[in-house]
This record gives sequence, C-alpha cells and structure tokens, in this order.
Amino acid sequence: MKIIGRILLIVAGVWLCINAIPGLISSINGLNEVGWQNAFSNNDNISKFVLFCGSIFYLLLAFAAFIGFIRGKRSFIMGLGAIILMILPITLIILAVANGQGTNGEFWYTVITGFALPIIYFLGFLFI
Repeated sequence: MKIIGRILLIVAGVWLCINAIPGLISSINGLNEVGWQNAFSNNDNISKFVLFCGSIFYLLLAFAAFIGFIRGKRSFIMGLGAIILMILPITLIILAVANGQGTNGEFWYTVITGFALPIIYFLGFLFI
C-alpha cells in the first residue's frame, strides 16, 4: 500500500505543478503590467492576485507531496492540504445545483475532473 501511496503522491504532485505553473506565470505577468501596488485597484487585478495566491498554494501542496513521496511518511500539511483541496469541487456542486445547472452533462464532466486531483492526493496521503 505504501508503494501505491507514493505513486499517487507523485502523480498528484506533478498534476499540481502542471496546474499551478501556467497560472503563476500569467498572474505574475498581469500584475507586473499594472504594478503590484495596484493589485487591489479593480476586480480584474484582484482576480490576478487570487490566481497568484492559488498557484502558490498548489505549488506548496506539490512540494509537500514530493516530500511525502521521498520520505514515505505523511505530514499534517499533507492532510490539511487534502481537506482544503476538496473544498472547491464541493462548493462547485453546491452552487451549480442551487442555480439549476445540475442536469447539464458538461457540468458533470467538470465535476468528475474537478474531484480527480483531490481524490488522488487524499488517497496518496492515506496509503503512505
């Protein structure tokens, strides 16, 4: 089980890096254009700053997954990250059903792909 957990953690770590790096680059470029001191001047700049913070969070979780893969031990940060990763897909489902979008086939594809990464990360955390 420990080997399966390590494999799941390396997959989740790489997936998190693949998701985070393009967002980090685009948010840094966007904030460099307007100036970091103007990060909270309008909604567009705020969304760029939130993307920057989210990308940093993903990279920190990826780093924790890589450390867990190397050490073969779980950590509190990995457990907390696994729980936090589940918040966004659950919020997506709640808001979509509340707005009447739960019957759309494309919506369920988004839900399945949205839950894949948190589940892989959580299972890697449990099995290690």
